[in-house]
Amino acid sequence: MKQYQIDRIKDLMDARGMSLKELASKCGMSEMTVRRILSAKHNPTTDTVEKIAEALGVHEQYIYEAEGESKAKQPINGYIEYGGTISSIRTFKQLEKIYESIKFDMSVPRLVKELRAKDNENKKSQTLTNIDITKIDLRRPEVYDTTKVKTWSFLHTDDVRDGISINIGNFSTDHELDICGEHFYHSESAYIVGLFSENNEESIKIQREVQYEKSPMDAKYTVKAKYTKQGKSRKDWDEFKDQWMLYVVWHKCLTNAEFADLLRQIPNDVIIIENTTNQTNGRKEDDSSFYWGAKNKELEDGHDLIEREVELANPMMSAKELKKLKSIERNKLNNVGIWEGINCLGKCLNICKYCLDNGITPPIDYDLLRSKHIYLMGRLLTFSE
Repeated sequence: MKQYQIDRIKDLMDARGMSLKELASKCGMSEMTVRRILSAKHNPTTDTVEKIAEALGVHEQYIYEAEGESKAKQPINGYIEYGGTISSIRTFKQLEKIYESIKFDMSVPRLVKELRAKDNENKKSQTLTNIDITKIDLRRPEVYDTTKVKTWSFLHTDDVRDGISINIGNFSTDHELDICGEHFYHSESAYIVGLFSENNEESIKIQREVQYEKSPMDAKYTVKAKYTKQGKSRKDWDEFKDQWMLYVVWHKCLTNAEFADLLRQIPNDVIIIENTTNQTNGRKEDDSSFYWGAKNKELEDGHDLIEREVELANPMMSAKELKKLKSIERNKLNNVGIWEGINCLGKCLNICKYCLDNGITPPIDYDLLRSKHIYLMGRLLTFSE
């Protein structure tokens, strides 16, 4: 057997992820015989080559064809249309990849059905959770098991749970707020000004720039990022950022009735979570997404699966309607997987909700905030309001 023929068999084995042992089993031969063939120590009969070709899913002629022949280089030469996309097929590996994609899509309805059943079972097994704000530690890592506790996670502005909107994140532009006479378009900018809250003209300039930025994304990833990189941020920020966030969220409750009403509508036994599963900033200990929210890969994989089912079932639907339907179906799946993270923002929201419901004020560490001498647009905050 010629070397190029041996190499062709080995290439086909690699493309299929087939071991020498598996090939021998499919051919009905001993592993030793196949090893000798592939090491050019044994010249196989025509019948043996035919068995090898059949096991590899090709015609025996593909193995025999001389080097340089077009068929040897391109055992497949055609096109396949799937999912509205036409792909050129030149190799078996390409064909197998598309085949695996089709096979997965065929399993999607079954997998989604199993997911929804699991969601329902987990919901039944959850016990009543009493939210005790005196035991909430804004800096402690948490594990929330959806088979045991009721969790409502928010990520998108159109997230809904049991018919209730949970558009409560800092990146929402639907709920403006006021802090000490200063107006902010969203709570993300109100939080960020704390990072540049020193007593100098440059801090005032940066705070104004943040305040006037209507896009939360730009406030964080453009303005904040620029000045942090320049070393303009407070060096002691990590020491009080959680208390400043709680202060900001509480002022959002006090100065925006619609936002406060959204929190009141959330059931008392729900643990509120900011879903930061798909965000990452490097190592876990340096990951701000792990600090402010929590991650649940199983749930997000489930959401992806549901969105794929919607796409497959509605190939002719417009992009706008498809997005809306994906949101509706995705929001039906909530009680799957385990959440891990500090979830600081979620805790702030839970604390503020409890305080709204009970007519009390949050246990904000005002002594710590006062000790940090925080300035807002040049004015020292006394936190006496």
